[in-house]
Amino acid sequence: MRVCSQEWLSAARLAVDELRVDGQITGGLCQIIGDESDGLCVRIDIVGGRVLVDTDGPRNDDIVLRTALATARSLIGGTQPAQQAVLAGEVRVSGDMGQLVAMSDAMFAVADALRPVWAATDI
Repeated sequence: MRVCSQEWLSAARLAVDELRVDGQITGGLCQIIGDESDGLCVRIDIVGGRVLVDTDGPRNDDIVLRTALATARSLIGGTQPAQQAVLAGEVRVSGDMGQLVAMSDAMFAVADALRPVWAATDI
């Protein structure tokens, strides 16, 4: 399935439907895959311990992760560790870094829940 398609969005929402994270954490993260002008956006919001997935664009208070298409493919395919991509500058991060750190445990749980969806995703 194609990332950000209706099929993908339904699968992603189902994958996180039962997931509960720390209720004290609130925030949004938008992952943009592709170039600046027409990248695909996956947004993850955490509100009251619930995880919401959508494909609408970033909001003002979001943490934004930007990756080129090739980098996204290598991360999703498991051929490149995320930390290596960040350190190499292949993942650009903007927004409140303190919030990103505060959300990190929740985002690891989200990543685990979405792993089967990403495994079935074509980019």
